[in-house]
Parts: sequence; structure tokens; C-alpha cells
Amino acid sequence: MKKEKIRNRASVEIIILALVFTSILAYFPKEHQADGSSTLYASSVFDKTKIMNVNIIMDDDAWNDMLNNASAEEYCSCDIEINGRRYNNVGIRPKGNTSLRNIVQDDTTDRFSFKVEFDHYQKGQSLDGLDKLSLNNIMADSTYMKEYITYDILSYLGVNSSLFSYASIHRNGEYWGLYIAFEAIEDSFLQRTYGKSDGKLYKPESMGGSKGGEPGDMPDEMKKKLENMTEEERKAYMDKMMQGGDQGQQAPPDMQGGNQGQQVPPDMQNGGPGRGPGGGMGSDLAYKDDNYDSYDVIWESSILGDATDADKDRVITALKNISNKENVEEYLDVDQMLRYITANVFVANDDSYFGNMLHNYYLYEENGKLCMLPWDYNLAFGGMAMGANGDATQVVNRGIDDVISSGTLEDRPFLAAVLSTDEYMEQYHQYLKELMDGYFASGVFEANVSKIKKLITPYIKSDPTAFYTFDEFEKGYDTLMKFIDARVESIQKQLDGEIPAKVAERTDKDTLVDGSDITLNDMGTMFGGKGGPGEENKGGDQPAFENKDNGGNQSPSGKKEDSKKQDSSNKEENQQGRPDEQGGPGDPGAMMPEFEKANEADKSNEKNAWILTGVSIAVMFTALVFIKYFRRRKYRSN
Repeated sequence: MKKEKIRNRASVEIIILALVFTSILAYFPKEHQADGSSTLYASSVFDKTKIMNVNIIMDDDAWNDMLNNASAEEYCSCDIEINGRRYNNVGIRPKGNTSLRNIVQDDTTDRFSFKVEFDHYQKGQSLDGLDKLSLNNIMADSTYMKEYITYDILSYLGVNSSLFSYASIHRNGEYWGLYIAFEAIEDSFLQRTYGKSDGKLYKPESMGGSKGGEPGDMPDEMKKKLENMTEEERKAYMDKMMQGGDQGQQAPPDMQGGNQGQQVPPDMQNGGPGRGPGGGMGSDLAYKDDNYDSYDVIWESSILGDATDADKDRVITALKNISNKENVEEYLDVDQMLRYITANVFVANDDSYFGNMLHNYYLYEENGKLCMLPWDYNLAFGGMAMGANGDATQVVNRGIDDVISSGTLEDRPFLAAVLSTDEYMEQYHQYLKELMDGYFASGVFEANVSKIKKLITPYIKSDPTAFYTFDEFEKGYDTLMKFIDARVESIQKQLDGEIPAKVAERTDKDTLVDGSDITLNDMGTMFGGKGGPGEENKGGDQPAFENKDNGGNQSPSGKKEDSKKQDSSNKEENQQGRPDEQGGPGDPGAMMPEFEKANEADKSNEKNAWILTGVSIAVMFTALVFIKYFRRRKYRSN
């Protein structure tokens, strides 16, 4: 009798376990499946061949209050639809650095970049596993393609980098503008890239930034200085900051344009603990000593919780070995660094670790090994080379072995370490060759960019908050294609030995690729469509942020007074309609219907649900058969 009770209890326990198991499969698949569904967003959300549809749902008062207080960069609650699927009580805030300050002080536009955090108010909520989405406003890019092409190159080269796609942004169903969406580099990125998120993540940015590492913040004293300046003073100050190098150091040839030898502003010289000799806004990642305080710019930028003493010890040990070029492969992901260098050298992005600013990268540490992750390329393709606006020849022909734009290679220990041996240099050149042959010469780039231009053109034509006119977009696009063609030609000649790979080794006998017909400013400037605060719009007499399409219909201006007083009525009166309703150019199959109730991801999820249901039933049936067989066998033995 006692044995029978034990058998009955075992049967009940098996049934309970089966029920628990099937419930987990059926109702909590994202949290518990081990097949990568925790990062389902990689396929269901980001498709770089399509336009992501984003509808921000906020009432006028909440929306205008957020925009009017954008400089605070504080999260507000909203509902949001992504490709037709609605998420409630999501956090949203304006984001940015110089771009945010410029828009705050500009009365003609409210086109901020945004950060969307799905679990900010509702714990556990995600976009198919994605915790945070970045929506970039494409401010400094008349081509609309600088970041897209750069990230496509990073992806082609196998660099650990964010997923991306264009995004059609709406507010309460009304078209707001064409943005580019990025997977934020946080937990979900680490889970997708490394299979786990238990490493440490930092974004060495300016001192005085917000705790928790929200990227893009300036030092408090610099914020106050800029906010108290006139537009002309602010532009002059930013010019000095960008042009400077080490104190008294002359800017590189392609950045000279009238400010040769310009000193860094006093508040940027030796910018603080953890920064390089040129100040900058980030860190050179050089080993200084074993004191924690010497690396505050790193610790204060910790993304996933505060850095412990053990975390700090691991990073300092790695920095020491990398700076001394000892055991480099043990402390630095050399292969990733070489791929990263390849991409950055091609796109000539100085707003980075490779330039004077020493920022716009993340630092990932796991078990004492460091990896640099790329971020922010809206000033790629010579966007920082202010002195070369009339002639891009120097930028186009930058030496492939001159991987930095100011200072010396030793000022950037991560670069010096991986370019210090013939073996590493050979591998770096091999990656450049693979990019030239496999991405450009093969026709992959040409085919991709042609499709993307056709895809985004109708969205740009009707973009009501655009920084540039459609004519400026077309001019910028043509200029970008010329720049890329010339850059490819120059790099190929450098690889073949026709042009020395170091500028210092060139002579008058060397024939460079001609870039005299390329004007870098035609691809956009760091201050958006105006070319800088206080300057007139390059497009002519029309206001800087008004956009006229080829049909002559004027889009809403995006002025702040309009958004505050007549936000809905103005857009309703002037709105040209959504791009997918216009019958404009583009691949119909590539444009996803706006706000549809079920998209391809939903159908896939529904199919998976049916599969899980079938598995659950099978498990239950197997358990019942086992129980019945187990009992019968015991009964017969008695």
C-alpha cells in the first residue's frame, strides 16, 4: 500500500513537471528558449533592405514638453508602434551631443534624435528581445547614406557592430521624417554578439557625463559655456575644438584651412583623467599608473552598473599590457581591432578614437580582454576635414598606413599595439584588399547603394522636417559616390605600391588621385543644413528646414512655434501623404505597409506558437503513456 502511494505521488509529480515544462514553452518562449529567440529582433525588426515603420504615440502636451526640455535628456512615457506592433508605456528621450545642443538653440527645427527604451517603465518588456533602440536624425548628412554605408562596410568586414535600417518616423500617425535606426549597444547587443551579457561595457566620453554612461554628454562646464554663447561664438569655439591637437600642435594638412597651429581651447587641454594629450572628449586608453582615479572617464561611463574594484583591476592590467605591447592578443581582440581599423580608414572618420576627439566608441571587457566597438558615423567621409572643403584630394589620398588624423600612432595605444608587427600590418592590408575586391570591385556596393537610393527617395522627397532640400540630397549623393570612387582608386594604388601608403614618404613625382571636383561640404556639415550656426542655408532663399519636392508642394517647416501651437493642424494641411501611398520610385516589395496589424515577424511568431503547442501536446501525451505503462507494469509484478 505504501509503495502504491509512492507510485501515485510520483505520477502526480511527473504530470506537474510536464505541465510546468509545456507552460514555459507555450507562454514564455522568449525568456527560456535556448535557440537564439532572445535576440529574435535581429531578423524580425532590422532588415537593412526595408524601411522600419515607427509610430510614436504621445499627446501634444507630452510631446511638446519633451521637445521643449530636450537638453535635460530625460525619459518620457509613450506608446510606440514598430512595424504595426504596439508597445505600451515605453521610455523615449531626445539624445545627442553637439547635434542636440544645436537643435535646442535653433528655433527652426525640433528634429531631435531619439532613444527608445522598451523596459524603462515596464520591466521585462522588449522589442523581440531588443532593450533599446536609437533613432538618428541624419543631421550632418545631406546624402542620407554616410552611416548606412559605413555600417554596411563594418558588417561586411565582420566587425562587431550594431544592426541598422532606415526608419520612417511618425507621430500619432503623421509622417515626421526619415531617420536611421540602430541597435543600441547594451545588454541585447552583447547577448546577440557574444551569446551572453555578463561582461563589462564602457563608453569613454566626456567628464561630467551622466552616471550610467548615457553616451553623448559634454562636461557640465562646457555645456554652460556653449549655452551662454551667441551662435557665432559657439561656432568659432567648436571650430577651435575640432581643429586643435596637442597644445600648439599643427593640424594635419587636410584640416588646416586657415587655423594652422590652432591651440585647443583651455578647457579642452589635457581634458582630465583618462584622456589623451589633446584633450578630446573621450580617452586615449593609455596606461598611466595603477591608480583608479587616473581612469575616471572610463569608470564613470560604465553602462551596465558601476565598475567594482575587480573590474577596474582587469581593465588597468589590460591597458598596461596593451600600452607596453606585451601579451597583446591576451588582452585585446586583435582581429576585431584590425577589421575596425580597415573600415575607419576607408571612410576617413575623424570624429572617433582615430581623430582628435578620442571618442565615439564602446569598450567591452570580458575576462580581462578588451574589444573596441564602433559608434556614430554621421561625420564619416571627411566630415571633420574642415579645411579641405574646396579640394578633397588630400582626404581621398590619405595614407592607409596613416590611420590617425592627428598626433602620433603612439598616442593611440590600441592602434599602435595592433600595427606594431609585420604580421598584423599584413593582415590589415589583407582586409583592405578584401574590401576593395569583394565589396567594391565585385559590384556588391554599387548594387546595394542603387537599391537603397531607390528605396529612400520617396521618403526624402516628402520628409517634412528634413535638414536638406531634395536637390541638396541628390547633389550630396552624387558627391559621396565620387568620393567613394576616388577613395577606392587611391587605396587600390596604395596597396599596389603606385602611391606610398604613408604621406611622409610621398614626393612630387607621385601622382595622386584627383579629388579637386569633390566639395566635402556638399555631403553635409556637422551643423546640419545651415552649414553652421548663424550661416545662411546653402540651398538658397528658402528657410533652412523647409523642403520642397519636385512637385512644388511645400512641406511643413518643422519650426518650434508650429509644433507648439499648431502641431496637428499644420501637418494635416500640408502633409503630402506617406511615401508608400505616393506611388513613388522604389521596390514595392521592399516597402512595408505602414502600421499593418500583422507583419512578417508576427506570422513567424504565430507559426512558432503552433509548433510549440504541438511540442507541448507531445510531451503531455508521452508523460501520460509513461505513467500508464509504469503503473501497469508494477501491478502485474504484484
